[in-house]
Amino acid sequence: MFSFSRSFPIALALLSIFTIRAEAQTCDSLFQTSQSPSLVHASWELVLEHDYATMTKTLGAVGETIPEFGVGKLLYQHWQQGHESDAQLFKIGFKVVAPTSPTEAARFAFPDTFLEMTKAIAAGQGAKPSFKIATYGESRWLKLDEPLVFGVKMVPESDLVFSEFAKLLASGYVPLWPTSKTMGFLHDLSHITEYLEFPDVFPALQNYFRHYVENGWQKHSYYRQRAEAFNEVSYILKPSRYSSVDFVLVSGLTNEVPVTERATVIRNDFMRDPNYAIAMTKRLCESFNDIFERHGGGARDFFNVDNFLIPSTVIELYVQHTKSNPSNGIFLEAIDRTTRIEAVESLEGINRQIIFALQEVEKGKDPAMVDFVSYRLAQLEAAIVAQRALSLAQVDVIRDSMQPLGVDTKTRRYFKAFQPQGSHHHAIFVGANVR
Repeated sequence: MFSFSRSFPIALALLSIFTIRAEAQTCDSLFQTSQSPSLVHASWELVLEHDYATMTKTLGAVGETIPEFGVGKLLYQHWQQGHESDAQLFKIGFKVVAPTSPTEAARFAFPDTFLEMTKAIAAGQGAKPSFKIATYGESRWLKLDEPLVFGVKMVPESDLVFSEFAKLLASGYVPLWPTSKTMGFLHDLSHITEYLEFPDVFPALQNYFRHYVENGWQKHSYYRQRAEAFNEVSYILKPSRYSSVDFVLVSGLTNEVPVTERATVIRNDFMRDPNYAIAMTKRLCESFNDIFERHGGGARDFFNVDNFLIPSTVIELYVQHTKSNPSNGIFLEAIDRTTRIEAVESLEGINRQIIFALQEVEKGKDPAMVDFVSYRLAQLEAAIVAQRALSLAQVDVIRDSMQPLGVDTKTRRYFKAFQPQGSHHHAIFVGANVR
């Protein structure tokens, strides 16, 4: 949406093919749109549908049924990996198409029209939608539920500056426009599906950005930095996993203890019984998608994390740079210019660091990696245990982030539990010099 959303390249590394699910999933029966307010004024429909048709063709979402079927195939393969957030697309008109011949790929099919999608989005919100849709116009945004003013220059391919983005959300609108040059459309949809899946999130965001605009929060950089974290890469432990998550903790420590103490226990396990420690580590990492809810466009965008925020090359660089002292500060020199420190330090970033480092441990060529894996595992476990102890929800993170640095909140206690001093998250959520 703001700094994360519109600079993604179309060229993607194709994912491995996974077993095709037996039945296509659709949600047609959920759509009762006749009573839902329209999110698009009739004067926009012609240009919207033209751009939507162009986009879906360019991205390979429509056309001849060939093996490399474009973005629809990639979406399907990502969903097959266990990313439950992808299934939220079914609520806005996406469907699964099963192959009918050896030359046809299983894939996600887009809604036939943009208007069909927006009607489903409106229906998903009920009779009183909490958000509407807008697009970009030069240095401002344009409301799609109001008449199109001809002569206004639209530039939906470009980034919206943060101050305008804040005003947009504060006014109850989210950006969405079918673009053929970037993957920003799917990124924006990932935000929208979050708001539909978790109805309390957008009202909390709107309140946050209303205060951001009205109270001059741009004077304090941490308010924007917090938003760039929780609105893009936030991972919240599912309440349904509170009772079962103990079984995937490598350390076996189910209560809150300091990260350093937890890391020592894990390191001792690696020294005493490496096979057991490795197996437990893999189980925890493989459980990530099952135990966490994904919040924010960066976390839910089907290729954003893999190809933009924290690709494997960035993870390797970061691990190699930080392995000698994983608890010491922000390592921005290890961050590619297109990568975000928020994503690298996020729970998914930590999980991916563990996965890479564990491969090095198994090779047995770098003893320092055992200490590194132990510390990162301790961070991930501490985050899990702290979230459970606090009953932390995404709305808590948004609301707590409205407080100045140093104010005691659930969110401050959460980040303090696992992010070391000097880290980006510690600086913006806890306070560099605040105890």
